[in-house]
Amino acid sequence: MFPNLSNFIIRHREPLLILGILIVCLVSLYLHPFWLTGDTPTYIKSVEFLKGGLADKDFLPFRIISTYLALNLLILGEKLFGNIFWAWTIMNSVFYIIAGYYTYKIILELYGSERAALLGMFLIIGNYAVVIHGLAFALDMGGWALYLASAYLSLKYLKTKEEKFVLLSGVVIGIGSLLKEYALGGFPILLGSVILSNYGDWKKMVKLSSIVATLSFLPALILHFFVYLKFDYTYLDWYREQRFQYGGIYYNNRIVEYIKSFGAVYGVGWFFFLNSLYLLIKTKFLLIGKRELSFLLLLFLSASPLWFWPGIVPRTVFIMIPFAVALSALTIKYYENRWYLFVFPVAIYIAWSYLLDGYIFNLMNIDVVLGYLLFWAY
Repeated sequence: MFPNLSNFIIRHREPLLILGILIVCLVSLYLHPFWLTGDTPTYIKSVEFLKGGLADKDFLPFRIISTYLALNLLILGEKLFGNIFWAWTIMNSVFYIIAGYYTYKIILELYGSERAALLGMFLIIGNYAVVIHGLAFALDMGGWALYLASAYLSLKYLKTKEEKFVLLSGVVIGIGSLLKEYALGGFPILLGSVILSNYGDWKKMVKLSSIVATLSFLPALILHFFVYLKFDYTYLDWYREQRFQYGGIYYNNRIVEYIKSFGAVYGVGWFFFLNSLYLLIKTKFLLIGKRELSFLLLLFLSASPLWFWPGIVPRTVFIMIPFAVALSALTIKYYENRWYLFVFPVAIYIAWSYLLDGYIFNLMNIDVVLGYLLFWAY
């Protein structure tokens, strides 16, 4: 009986994986149903505008620039399901599954470990930002999902040099840029993969780089051009607005804010991360191959723009978490024979995500605690 079950699981690994992610998604939606965010009204007003309505005080041209395709998917979903919120939930659930699936594929490709890939996947689909913001009535999930999908395709190209992967990655980034600008974070990974794979063959490097840059940025550039013509508004206007909102004395201490946001977003996952970093340093970075190490570095660099973004909140710093998860999975791979020891910490990590807003934040004043620690550190 059990051999037959094992063979069934092996033969149907990926459909069962997707089913498992869907179940986790449904549990998340049950625990946090109909989660409204402060941005929800502006998205709804943008949908109404695209349907022919008038712009009012809640309408932001920025939503058209950064989420045009996602807004149109909501309009289509509303026609199909009769309710925009049902459409929203279904759309974000699909992107949630994509994010989980490609996280699994990235870690499997990096380390060749099913156990590390599976547990690492839970560090994404059970993440605080994904559970609370990704499945909420917001539009971050699509950008995150296609960022991860493009990263996986770039990794495949880095390891195989098959051009279909690099071209597909460019297409995914281009589409993702119309869902949410997070997807454009996949471009440094893609470009780095092209450069590293074709170093010395300058003609091919320039040709492929030009093609993938066009595929990645052309859709967003065309959209930005038309929005500028209609509204006299660009992404730089939004950036200036964010600097005005979060600048000055909005944050008493940006270090504290980064600690709070990264602590909330990754929790006990940082213990995995730090141990993996220790293992790499201990082995003089020889524990994994050069391509895998290069990919991890590109993953980190792709998220580096977050340091220049004025606002410091969990959903904006999340873009660094795929790198943290990919590196953290190395610890699970290293101790793979004792993989069961990681199940409980991962369970705590997921519980942290669900309990943080409702209970943990109410039990402690994070600002006071971190301010006290930093005072003594200085």
